[in-house]
Amino acid sequence: MSSYSRKSRSAFTLIEVMVAAILISVVGLSLMQMHQKSAQMSHNMQTKFQYSDWVLMSVFESNIEETRKLVSFETLMKSFNIDDNSIRNNLNKKAEITTALLTRIDASDIIKEIEEQSDLDIPVFEGLRLEVYVQKVQMEHEAYLIYRVRKP
Repeated sequence: MSSYSRKSRSAFTLIEVMVAAILISVVGLSLMQMHQKSAQMSHNMQTKFQYSDWVLMSVFESNIEETRKLVSFETLMKSFNIDDNSIRNNLNKKAEITTALLTRIDASDIIKEIEEQSDLDIPVFEGLRLEVYVQKVQMEHEAYLIYRVRKP
């Protein structure tokens, strides 16, 4: 028998060290890639939420009527008196706001249907009317839909 097989092994071979180094490299690269994707997703979400705040503020600032107009957030936000320059730079964005009437709800119509189906006499509520609008805010790379209910 050879002298090598009789002695116990006390060190790693070069092949074992190379395989371990490759495995550690692959795991490290995949962790770095996951971290980069996570950071990119976080940045995208922060940007989206930043714009959604301006969209909601601007839409609720404007009047509800069936329209289609191209506006700048800066003109819609004048009533907020924003002094911070970094915020003002973000407001220098254009958006198209389209507002459409979805439906009108009249309480007297609903009460008539309930009376017909249930044979009950329900007091009439005159003047309770609601209008449901949908507003679409189209920006450069995003679109938002906002549903609003108002009493005419």
